[in-house]
Amino acid sequence: MLALIAGEVAARLAGVGDFPLYLADEEVGYIPAPSQQGAFLGRNSWAFNEHSMGVSESYAPQPEDIMLVGDSLVLGGNIIDQPDKLGPRLEAATNCDVWPLSAGSWGLRNELAALRRDPSLSIPQTLVLVLNSADFAAPSRWRSELTHPRSKPVSVLAYAIRKRFFSPGEPAPPQQDPRWRAELDGFLQAYPGRVIAVAYPALDELDRSSSPIPALPARIAVIDPRTSPGWDPADYADSIHPTASANAELAAMIASATGQCAA
Repeated sequence: MLALIAGEVAARLAGVGDFPLYLADEEVGYIPAPSQQGAFLGRNSWAFNEHSMGVSESYAPQPEDIMLVGDSLVLGGNIIDQPDKLGPRLEAATNCDVWPLSAGSWGLRNELAALRRDPSLSIPQTLVLVLNSADFAAPSRWRSELTHPRSKPVSVLAYAIRKRFFSPGEPAPPQQDPRWRAELDGFLQAYPGRVIAVAYPALDELDRSSSPIPALPARIAVIDPRTSPGWDPADYADSIHPTASANAELAAMIASATGQCAA
């Protein structure tokens, strides 16, 4: 009993339980809870503002701003410190205010649902979608407290053990759902700004000749990181996620398409 108590105290002091919470949502699937911040393991800071965007600043959009939308590639996760995530990196690369909206395992239809629900998200006249080959299936739904926790656990130690050894396995590879095309077309009809998509490749897609994502409407400018001579396997922290330094490379590629904002 003393060992368990000591382990619990140690886990809490180490910041193991300092992770972001989510809200399950019928329309969007799930989304980071608004107005929260912390530092996982006491060193990797994270923040979400009142609009569930991955920044601490309150949402005050201007047309020249950039709306950055995606899944865990944008979210960054607990292993990357806030300044090294893609949104802050893109803000530094463009001198624009960047508003990142993301959640782990979101697909394109989750992202479009989030954009449709809040008209203020269309005020920035540049939208950057970070997409990968798994994003064109049916929308993701909330399924586990271990992957998208909705409340802090009673025991941080027990939660960490469950997450490490008993997390639900990865779902079967998603099958493409063609309904994303109609939803994307409908969104583009209503959104007047420019749209840029990053066709982000997984590690095992680096050497493929075809694009990692399906063909998009001609109005959308597409960036393929594989065309950059500096993008290589060393930029991956695992089978798909970029390292902190790779986020800076990716931000530079996006900035070349978006351009700079005035000081």
